[in-house]
Amino acid sequence: MMKSQMEREHLHMSSVWNDYIHSLSLMRKEESSAGSFRCSCRTGKAPAQQKQKQKHLYLVLDDWEKGYGIYRVGEDELVSDAEQLDHPRQAESPLVRIKAHHCAWYLAGHGTKIFVMNPADSSPGIPVFDTATSSMTVCPNTYTRGDLGQRALYASVGDRLLSFVYPFIDMVGPEPSSLSEETWSVTSMEHWLPFNSRSVRGYAVHPDGRTVFMSVEGYNPDLGSTFSYHLYRNRCCTYALDTERLDWTYLGEWILPFAGQGHYDSELDAWVGICLYREREQAGGRVCCCDVPSAVEPRDTVPVSKICVDALFQPGEPHFGTKLLYMGDSKFCLVESRRRVQPMPMDDHDDGFHLQHRSVKMTSFVLKYDKVGDLQTTRRRAYASMWYQSHKGGHPAEDPVAFWM
Repeated sequence: MMKSQMEREHLHMSSVWNDYIHSLSLMRKEESSAGSFRCSCRTGKAPAQQKQKQKHLYLVLDDWEKGYGIYRVGEDELVSDAEQLDHPRQAESPLVRIKAHHCAWYLAGHGTKIFVMNPADSSPGIPVFDTATSSMTVCPNTYTRGDLGQRALYASVGDRLLSFVYPFIDMVGPEPSSLSEETWSVTSMEHWLPFNSRSVRGYAVHPDGRTVFMSVEGYNPDLGSTFSYHLYRNRCCTYALDTERLDWTYLGEWILPFAGQGHYDSELDAWVGICLYREREQAGGRVCCCDVPSAVEPRDTVPVSKICVDALFQPGEPHFGTKLLYMGDSKFCLVESRRRVQPMPMDDHDDGFHLQHRSVKMTSFVLKYDKVGDLQTTRRRAYASMWYQSHKGGHPAEDPVAFWM
C-alpha cells in the first residue's frame, strides 16, 4: 500500500533531521574550559519561575566549514575594562551548529528566533533556532530562500517576519501555538517592488507597528529600477510599506541618515542607527538619530537628524563591518567585525593564513540628549570580544551577524 503524502514528508524530514542531532547535543553541554569564551547554556527553569526572560547577545559565526555556529554572550560578560577589546578570547563550544551556505545576507532575527534562510540543499525547509527554548524547528520554504543571487532584506514587524528579495516579498508568521500540529504560515507574493531590494540603504519599522520605511539609493521613480541605478546613482528617495494593505507610498526625494536598520527608542523619540554619511569626517564611526514622521505621507523636508558627539569605532582597514543592536531603554550594543592579524597559536587545522581570523568586538552604551539637545553616550560603557577562524574568507563589506533577544 502506498504511503500517504504526510508519511512521505515525515520520512524525508526525519532523514534530514539527523544532520542536526549532533548540533542539538551541543546545547546540553555546560561550558567548562577556562580558556574559552563563556557561552552558558543551562537548562531552562519551569514556566512559573520564568517571570521575565533575560535577553542575551547572540552571534552567528561562519566558524564551521559546513555552516554556522551560534554563540550566546550574557550582558554580565561585557565589562567596563576597555582593554578587553584588545585581548579577545577564542570562541568555543557554540550552542548549536547549523548546516547552511555561507552568506551573511540570509540570516534573520524575529522575536526569539534566528532564521537561516539559505540552508544546505538537503534541508526540507528553513532551519529556525529558538533562543528562548534552545530548540530547533523547520519553517516551510519561501521564494526568497536564498538561491536568487540577490541581497535580501528582513524586517520583523509585529508577529511576522518580512523578507524582501526582488521581485518577491515573503511574509512568515504568525508562529504556530506550542505543540500545535500547525506549521509556520508563509505567504509569498511576486509583488512589484518599486525598487530593487539590493538598493536599500537604510530602513526602520515605524512605531505604529505596521509600516516599514525604506531609503533607496540610485533610483528614479519615473524610470524604474531596471537601468536607472547607473544613471541616477546619487539620487535617493524613501518609500513606506504598509504591511497590512501591502501598499507602497512614495515619501519623497530624501533619505534616512543611517545605514542598515534603524531602531526606535521611545525615550529619545527617534530612530537610531549607524550614520550613513561615513565620508564626512564628523560622521565616521558614529551613530545618529532622526525624528520619526508622524504621518506616512509625502514630504519635501528631510526629518531632523543628529549625529552623536562620540565616535564609537574607526572605519577602514582592518574594519569589516558593524551592526547596531537595540537592548531597550536607550541602551544599545555595537558589534564590530575586524580582521585579526597578530600572531596566534598554531593548531592542527591552522593553515597559517591569519587573514581569515576574525575578531568580534562588542560595546554596549546608553544614548541621551545633553542639556543643549545634542546626542551623546553616557560614561557607562561595557566591552567584550572574541576571535574565531572564518571558513568562508568573507567579503570585507559584510557586517557581523548578531541579535539581541
